[in-house]
Amino acid sequence: MEVNDPPKSRVIMYNLVYRLRKKGFSVVSRQRTVIVQYLSQPMEVRQIRLLVNEYNFHVQFKIE
Repeated sequence: MEVNDPPKSRVIMYNLVYRLRKKGFSVVSRQRTVIVQYLSQPMEVRQIRLLVNEYNFHVQFKIE
């Protein structure tokens, strides 16, 4: 690992966020918020569950 490499946990977090965005979820990284459709089951998605449990993200429901 070089001196300028980010910590491994940060790389894993950004990878999880990338995979969620690829699935169509909206993620606000600076506010640590995952925005999901109202009445959905967000905790069934593995990436959301890991972000909430390991990286203190919050789930916000959006009504359309």
